[in-house]
Amino acid sequence: GDIWRGTWQKDNPNLFKTFLDLIKDTEGILLILPPYREIIDPQKDDPENYISRQQWIRRFNRWIDFFKNDCPRVRHLLLCLNKVDICCVDYQAEAKLLKYKPSGQIKNWQEKHEYVYYRYFRPFHDQIQDLNSSIHGLAVRCFITTIHSRELLELPWIYLGSHLAQDRL
Repeated sequence: GDIWRGTWQKDNPNLFKTFLDLIKDTEGILLILPPYREIIDPQKDDPENYISRQQWIRRFNRWIDFFKNDCPRVRHLLLCLNKVDICCVDYQAEAKLLKYKPSGQIKNWQEKHEYVYYRYFRPFHDQIQDLNSSIHGLAVRCFITTIHSRELLELPWIYLGSHLAQDRL
């Protein structure tokens, strides 16, 4: 998190340049995003501890600019809405539906992405479509995660690992 602060970048210009040089060759990125205020269940956490949907969209737009300008080789971008356990959702039911099961998957990777994309990333469809079309060969995939569900937490890592391994073959 500190690497994105202007003061850190100013105090550590060589480290920041090294990071930017490294990210230019990265093919897979996992971006873990906190939930925004409007989807927090007030019985599980205080919504005031989170940024608003509008603030979230502005921050997400900065990420899009970063990916477009600084990540030309990225092919797999995984957007993970984290802390779904404090959102208005039954994360355990979602984990059963989305979990990875090598034999007899309930949903394939594309179906999992579409389910999460349409259910949880609806306010950001325009930005995600813009990002998907702006970098040649990019596949943006959406996931939900929480530390309280191993099934949800491991999904993006399994997806990324299997696709990067295939890309190397």
